[in-house]
Amino acid sequence: MFDQGALPVLERVLQFTRQRHRVIANNIANISTPHYKAQDLPVAEFSALLQRGIARRQDHPGERFRLDSGFDVRETSDGRLEITRLAFPTTGVLRHDENNVSVDLEMAKLSRNAILHDALLQMLRRQFDGIEMAISERVT
Repeated sequence: MFDQGALPVLERVLQFTRQRHRVIANNIANISTPHYKAQDLPVAEFSALLQRGIARRQDHPGERFRLDSGFDVRETSDGRLEITRLAFPTTGVLRHDENNVSVDLEMAKLSRNAILHDALLQMLRRQFDGIEMAISERVT
């Protein structure tokens, strides 16, 4: 039941946004650390894997939703995302201490990631509300 509809897709994207939030917060925490390089998760790779998973499920509606394994992102047997390597974007100005973290860029990424995460939580809540209504056999 929970492998159908939007639930598994929402779950994977929530896992990704949660992990990305930690990485971005770590970048901000290391703004003054000499030689620290900004990190990020492989967003483009995850997006491509997610699109392929959605397309495969549309072609084979009865199958359980799953992501293919990518170079840096893979799904474990219990449905968790495993990110094997962080991306090191080349954006940001390299300062005299060789730190390239831009607080403005990181805060923008953090805000965008938080908005996406909150929107996904709202969609997930609506999915569970629909399931609860179906189970309780309420008519609105």
